[in-house]
Amino acid sequence: MRMRSDKGLAYVEAVLATVMVAVLLAPALNALSSGLMGQQVADTQAEQALALHSKLEEVLAKPYSVLLAETYTLGATPRPRSAWTCQTLSARPDAS
Repeated sequence: MRMRSDKGLAYVEAVLATVMVAVLLAPALNALSSGLMGQQVADTQAEQALALHSKLEEVLAKPYSVLLAETYTLGATPRPRSAWTCQTLSARPDAS
């Protein structure tokens, strides 16, 4: 009977396993990186939403007459009233 030598096969298997791990690990790391970037975007959007909500609460706490007065005293040019706006809510301060 003749015995085969399998010593060289272990080296080939180790190289092949290393290559397979490297090929399969690259997309996994890419997905992890994308997930981390997505988390950063979500954190930024959450901070912006919180700031917007805070500002909205601040504006809603003021009476309408104060908001209307601030609109025209800050130097902004008033926009023309839209067709759907109720004209009886208030008169523009510069209207005669």
